[in-house]
Amino acid sequence: MKVRVKFIGFAAGERPEGEATTLDLAEGASLADALEALGLAGGGGMMTLHGEASVPAGKRAETPLAEGDEVTVFAPLKGG
Repeated sequence: MKVRVKFIGFAAGERPEGEATTLDLAEGASLADALEALGLAGGGGMMTLHGEASVPAGKRAETPLAEGDEVTVFAPLKGG
């Protein structure tokens, strides 16, 4: 199944795939599986959206994705 992933707040060298990419995942894949496929497993401080709903780190493995879904990944905030 194909899922679109957008990246917000990542510097050019930090983005796994430019500003957006399409992943081809197995049926039944979760949001955590998508992040793993992008090399972002761990998600240290990242915020994620599934559609327009925020998904906390602890819920990513139990958030199923479906064909045509859109995921947004926000880079961790840094600085102070």
